[in-house]
Amino acid sequence: MFIIQGEGRGHMTQAISLKQLLEKNGFRISAAMVGSSSNREIPDFFIRNMDTTPVIPFRSPNFVTRKDRGIRILPTITHNLGLFRRFLRSVDAISNQVEKDKPDLIINFYDPLAGLFNYFKKPKVPTISIAHQYLAFHPDFPFPKGYAGDRFALEKYTQLTSFGSQQKLALSFYDTSDIAKKNLKIVPPLLRNAVFELEPETGDYFLVYLVNKGYRDDILAWHNKHPEVKLHCFTDDTAIADELAIDETLTFHRLNDKKFLDLMAGARGLISTAGFESICEAIYLGKPVFMVPVEGHFEQLCNSRDAFNAGAGIFDSGFNIDRFLDYLPSYRSNAERFKAWVHEAESRFTAIVRQVIAESAGEY
Repeated sequence: MFIIQGEGRGHMTQAISLKQLLEKNGFRISAAMVGSSSNREIPDFFIRNMDTTPVIPFRSPNFVTRKDRGIRILPTITHNLGLFRRFLRSVDAISNQVEKDKPDLIINFYDPLAGLFNYFKKPKVPTISIAHQYLAFHPDFPFPKGYAGDRFALEKYTQLTSFGSQQKLALSFYDTSDIAKKNLKIVPPLLRNAVFELEPETGDYFLVYLVNKGYRDDILAWHNKHPEVKLHCFTDDTAIADELAIDETLTFHRLNDKKFLDLMAGARGLISTAGFESICEAIYLGKPVFMVPVEGHFEQLCNSRDAFNAGAGIFDSGFNIDRFLDYLPSYRSNAERFKAWVHEAESRFTAIVRQVIAESAGEY
């Protein structure tokens, strides 16, 4: 059974990828429980790709944003504390689904209520937790200097999501050492089969991905100064039914997984907030990346530095796309090495899943 954080696109696309991989190797996903809020809808592409697996929403913590862009840390904490009783009902819903499905394994994609479920219910069924964020437990992870309070908060939240897990699987841009005493294994990114089927080429446009619609104004402001640069921009703005052409060189699109990947394959490069999944897709396809971490989002700040070290591209505090244009002639793709790492995913994940199930088989 899957438990998936519904904030952003990354954890859901990872779940789609792992479902494809595990079903290929004889496993069945009994249910996909997705943490949601009043601010987020479960995207159609996720429900469609889950196919016959039931998708079950439950109320889970969510970020409070400033004008649909930056994260507000203190309001986020107080808002979610005020909903704690509702979250406990979500823990009961998870427990009821586990009792109904009787899965051999729970796989959690970074939702904190999976940790609360393990804390309060102490289930006999084992849990594996999967996320890029578990690299925070690795001593070699390149945290930005300063930000001590943000780092502390990220580490504690990450500990909560993985509470009671037999294994923590840290999705990484590159291979590095496991940390056995922390039950931490380093694993390749989980990319969907559709990515492997693409044939990349270099077109005449850039692909833009914005987690929060509040950044639309930044793109519009830059576009007004550089109307000659063609942009295709994907956003979570529900006011866009499918696509909205501002003019001949700027089009906004509603989130659509197939269209996004098709446009990624032909783009000159990716301009994006610094989520892990889209960066991985771009590296795999040999596309340079310009990363702008969401304001106040320390995790994305870390992602941008880690991806820079991995050769994905460059980062900035704002959508100063001129810098990206200046950088492009010096970009050197490491797609072939990255592909070799990504294609280790099937053997590594299936081995870990089988091991955890086998080790727990005599306990319940």
